[in-house]
Amino acid sequence: QELLAESVRNAGPTVRFDNYPIGRFALNRVINAHPGVELLHLHWPGPLFEPLFWPTSRLPDWLRLSMLTADLLLARLRGKRIVWTLHNLVAHESKNAKLETTACATLARWSHQIIAHSQSALQLAQRTYAVRFDHKAHVIPMGNFDGIYSPTKPKPPAHTRGAEAPIRVLFFGAVRPYKGLKR
Repeated sequence: QELLAESVRNAGPTVRFDNYPIGRFALNRVINAHPGVELLHLHWPGPLFEPLFWPTSRLPDWLRLSMLTADLLLARLRGKRIVWTLHNLVAHESKNAKLETTACATLARWSHQIIAHSQSALQLAQRTYAVRFDHKAHVIPMGNFDGIYSPTKPKPPAHTRGAEAPIRVLFFGAVRPYKGLKR
């Protein structure tokens, strides 16, 4: 995120990071907190969808989805552009994948631009959300980190003569049981 922000800053715009406020109408609350903002770039919409899953809410799903739609439409009416970088079809640990899929379809419908990291991801998202958005989608492959990390190669771990070298694995992301990792 920092590397992306740096490259955008180098092109001229001011970039601010902010969290979604807890509660409904999060986008408009962000706009109120930063009145000069022109574009909202959403990377991980999970927190934006969180009010859809509040266990204490007695509102039906369609009404909670309507409030999300109203938040998006109000942001647009206020002249703010919405760009979504689509990383996952739904969150890995979604509380309700069907409802979240509908929320993502709503976000896809009302975003001005959508970024996907591959053509196949774009096509899969359109099929999953049943929304055509290729006219406003851009495929930007995930960048590499050449020049960011040291080019030196790590030394292999020492091992006893005749014994097999230990295997070391670097795992990125949250370690969760469903990912099949054993201690």
